Amino acid sequence: MNADPTQLPGTEVHAPWPRFGWVVIGVVFLIGFVNFPLQVVGTKLDHVPGFIDNRLNNFVLEHGYRYLTGRAASFWDAPSFYPRRGATAWSDAHIGMLPLYSALRLAGCSPEQGLQGHFLACFVLNYIAAVWALRRLGFRPVGVAAGAFVFTFALPVVGHIIHMQLLPRFLVPPAIVFAWEFLRLPHARQLAWLAACCVGQLYLTVYIGFMLVLLLAGGLLVTLVRFRKEIPWDELRRPNGRELAKRAAVVVCSAVAIVPLLHHGAEDKGTHVAWIRHAAPRPASWLTAPNVGILAPNSVRDFQQGEHELLIGYVPLVAILGVVVLGVRPSRLATPHGAAVAAAWTALLLAIFVTRIGPLWAYEPLIYLPAFERVRIVSRIVMVLLFPAGVALAWAVDSLVGYALRTGRVPALVAIVSMLALVVVDQRLVPVRGYEAEWGVHRDSLATLNAWQAQIKEVIGEHPRPKVVYVFPTAGHAPHDLVGLQTETMRATQDLGIPCVNGYTGNMPYRWYFFSGYRSLLGWLTETNDTPSEQLAGLVVIGCPVPDIDPVYEGLMRTVYPPRVLGNPVGSK
Repeated sequence: MNADPTQLPGTEVHAPWPRFGWVVIGVVFLIGFVNFPLQVVGTKLDHVPGFIDNRLNNFVLEHGYRYLTGRAASFWDAPSFYPRRGATAWSDAHIGMLPLYSALRLAGCSPEQGLQGHFLACFVLNYIAAVWALRRLGFRPVGVAAGAFVFTFALPVVGHIIHMQLLPRFLVPPAIVFAWEFLRLPHARQLAWLAACCVGQLYLTVYIGFMLVLLLAGGLLVTLVRFRKEIPWDELRRPNGRELAKRAAVVVCSAVAIVPLLHHGAEDKGTHVAWIRHAAPRPASWLTAPNVGILAPNSVRDFQQGEHELLIGYVPLVAILGVVVLGVRPSRLATPHGAAVAAAWTALLLAIFVTRIGPLWAYEPLIYLPAFERVRIVSRIVMVLLFPAGVALAWAVDSLVGYALRTGRVPALVAIVSMLALVVVDQRLVPVRGYEAEWGVHRDSLATLNAWQAQIKEVIGEHPRPKVVYVFPTAGHAPHDLVGLQTETMRATQDLGIPCVNGYTGNMPYRWYFFSGYRSLLGWLTETNDTPSEQLAGLVVIGCPVPDIDPVYEGLMRTVYPPRVLGNPVGSK
């Protein structure tokens, strides 16, 4: 068999699309863009994606930008949880998206405007990647538009808007395509592209990178079993010496490339397995939509916003189940139908694999492995399952439109409009106006956030030589309360170039807590961590500490580190 990847049979040989096809692709994207991301930021760009994790994302991205421009000494030491080092690695480091964010900052955007640009760009890049991949798999424009729409804008993406770090998924579709091509014509070039996508996706966001590996493993198993008679087993198992050396080089280079992520994430001790088990999706999770979705407004949340809102939409769900049933019949590997069968079976099997049904949970043995124990919420696999869902939907839409086309152009046009309308309406969101309570955690007002940061900066400026800052929980009620107070303090002190003891990530450092009084705060700074005296001299404390049991100690601390008052700024929640 010819192993030249430029001579792949069937699906990679296309005729140019007509202009109408590209118009459909563009219109469908605009509908999805207006339906979701534009509702989040607002037509006046006066909001940012909401909730606490996104404020952390902004902080980490800004720290990376400051490091690149010489205003931060170490990339891996984000200035929170002072004086503990390595805080950047305790959450997504955003290395892959840092060039885009930095370009926006260099163009004159504020940190929050840079976050807006990052957010909007993710949808553009995800859609383009899905269009490229679905077209390469051999689907026609209408099917491609439907599949790319689901991958980019589906309801689980809405549910996870409070976890914006999960949005950059644009290397998932090409990774699936290169894996699909490698199984048909095993060539080191395709393997190298596949490895580059996997490594790149890990640098974009570790969670999605890990889920991509699970998806590839499931897809490999399904393809090898379902299409075993068409797989070139000899070339897969016994490559010639030169090909073997190339494949080995790809594996070694990939392993070396991810070493920095593994090394700097070493302090992450993982999560207790009971918590991971509790977070596992239940069967009902796959039928629950975010409560801004038209399918389930005001739905009751089971665990966390987004973690159990996994409904991909009824139209793609029916497409998956339909292709699974029809996939029992013989189909060729090198066809769009073959790709759809592999995708649908993989999506269904992985969804079952990660779902806990009462005491039964097939995924559970994996959580005791060293790498898997760090993956706290396996339900986020839905963010990569959206691509195989899109593949199954693309085939279903193309098949129905193709059938209508055989009866004439008018029936075909009706079929095109009807199918795309069903897909779009299935994912429709309620408008922001009139549903402010439901949209509250999805978006934050820039005016409110800026007002809080301005007040924190103003109070810090009252100190003659501020070196480090801590804001007590009693300082006020920032957006999202206690934890939100941490992220707003982090952002405000970051703008001033001053570290803070406040902090928030998914993994808190040992012995750190939301210190409520002088004794616990000073214990962290002096006993747990040996903070230099010159830094302690510049300690700024904001808010009212809880009185110590020793009034003499309390009086001394208030004299040395007088608490400063932070009010509630106008426009705050």
